[in-house]
Amino acid sequence: MNAFRLVVAALPDAVNNIAVGVYRATGRLTRSATLNLGMALVTIAGTVVLAPRVGIVGVGYAWALAQSLGMLASLRDVVRVLRAPATGPVAAREVS
Repeated sequence: MNAFRLVVAALPDAVNNIAVGVYRATGRLTRSATLNLGMALVTIAGTVVLAPRVGIVGVGYAWALAQSLGMLASLRDVVRVLRAPATGPVAAREVS
């Protein structure tokens, strides 16, 4: 059951990593930095609130909350990029 929780908690992190990569590749460094800074602030604030009450598990909850909020903030951009047709020399080749 703990492995399942870890996988579920890692999904928002994966989406955020894709979003940061997309932002960096498209030159939107301010958006990338804002996303990372926002998640860091939520993690720190959540840790301050939850750690004294729940212990080290509270830090995990704070991290999962921050990643989930970051995913919600960036999901539209990630979906837009994944749905866009590929262009350029790689898209022109047939992949078999």
